[in-house]
Amino acid sequence: GGIFVARTAEQGISRSVSDSIAMMLETGAVTLEELLDARLLLEVPLAGQAAHQADAALVSRLRAAVETEARADPDDLEALAVADGEVHRTIAAAAGNGIAEALIGWVFEVLQPSLVATLHGAVLPSAVVEQHEALLAAMEKGDPARAERAMKDHLLYLRDVLRMVQGKDGGG
Repeated sequence: GGIFVARTAEQGISRSVSDSIAMMLETGAVTLEELLDARLLLEVPLAGQAAHQADAALVSRLRAAVETEARADPDDLEALAVADGEVHRTIAAAAGNGIAEALIGWVFEVLQPSLVATLHGAVLPSAVVEQHEALLAAMEKGDPARAERAMKDHLLYLRDVLRMVQGKDGGG
């Protein structure tokens, strides 16, 4: 018995934002490419900030996620997605901005399943691991410019593969 609160205010907002983004994606109000572009706007500077503030705990957590991803079976989409999410969420958390971290979490929660389904077979897991290793190397060196470049290269790779899969020619 008793009264239970189902969600904290933060969880309620998170669910609302995630549901809104999912509905926008389902109805075509936003595209996967637009969501990737939003990630570019958010995650590139977050990677630089995380590298600027990088410490042993961040490097260790990031290394564990990248190693897990590298060991995963290339056909185990769930394991790859979990490891990928850990890489991106770890970097967002390390940047030290709760709002930006929450935005990455919300977008990632909705984007990842659709992106994985769309890009399955087109994205090379080994290429993503290499890109994540470049992010890790930038964090280890505490090099913000290198971290931003690595994150940008990673997200542009995903956007280029998405364009290829969708038959778009846009370059980039």
